[in-house]
Amino acid sequence: MKYLLSFVLGVAAGGAIALAALFFNPLTRAQSDDPSAAPWTLRYSVAPSDVLISTHDRSLGLPLVPSDAPLLWEQGIKGSVLTVMPLSADEAGSPAWATRISVPATDTDLLTAGVLVDDYWLVSVPGRGSVLVHSVSNHWPLLRDSVVRVDWLKQAWPGSAEYTPTRGPNAAAAAVLGLSGEFAGAEGRAWERVALKDYNGRFSGLAGQLLLDLGGAPR
Repeated sequence: MKYLLSFVLGVAAGGAIALAALFFNPLTRAQSDDPSAAPWTLRYSVAPSDVLISTHDRSLGLPLVPSDAPLLWEQGIKGSVLTVMPLSADEAGSPAWATRISVPATDTDLLTAGVLVDDYWLVSVPGRGSVLVHSVSNHWPLLRDSVVRVDWLKQAWPGSAEYTPTRGPNAAAAAVLGLSGEFAGAEGRAWERVALKDYNGRFSGLAGQLLLDLGGAPR
């Protein structure tokens, strides 16, 4: 009996140590550059009322928009998220639209990298042109502070928090390629900044900014 008790206590202690290691692991923190100097900021919200389409395979606990949207059930795209949404530029910019496909990265590793996602943005500015953004994002800090802290550890949500999850593929920044119009042929970098106002089992009030630097992109 005492051996069984020792085994159970050992497993529990090991699990607690592993969870603590994941929670505080510095290797899984966001590694983005500071995007504050990016000249072009596009804001968005993922609230259902602010999204045209958002669909996935129902495994992520996110709402479908609209509720009867076709699911991404095929094996090759399971776990991915497709979103179509407006982007509101800052007061000096032009409104835009974005189609974003988020795909779980194959090199996700909670011990060394975090929860990595490949985001592919097609950003269209009516009358001006379009750009393609490829971003590698680490969402572990956000998930750690929400799902792990609140759902798993049963702690209270600490309050609003901001994250800059972008960590690649270009030296802690996303890659931008101009596709059409006045952006055709341009290249640059981009970053995503995310703010989470509340978490109660759902990502309430999740909003973000896509910050771009194309060298000659409009403000």
